[in-house]
Amino acid sequence: MNIRLIVASVAAFAVLYAMLGTTRAQIFVTNPDAGTIGEYTTSGVPVNPARITGLRYPWGLAMSGGNLFVTNLDSGTIGEYTTFGAPVDSTLITGLVGPNQ
Repeated sequence: MNIRLIVASVAAFAVLYAMLGTTRAQIFVTNPDAGTIGEYTTSGVPVNPARITGLRYPWGLAMSGGNLFVTNLDSGTIGEYTTFGAPVDSTLITGLVGPNQ
């Protein structure tokens, strides 16, 4: 088993939000080795396993105001993305040393 994938799975979280009058549940999962954030249903069915790509060892995830905030260990940054994968500001916070939470 890939220990990095297991640790990254621990960083997965479910997000509930209203969308056009209905509720939609999602799980976002970091894949540090591939540099991606994947999106899955709460039953584990892949929606888009590479929803956000081109990241530099993504590790931590947080959500605020409907956007995802992703820590990138290799670049020492935190980027902001929409839940649809569009970057809002991929280097919102820079100059960090090992942002992993």
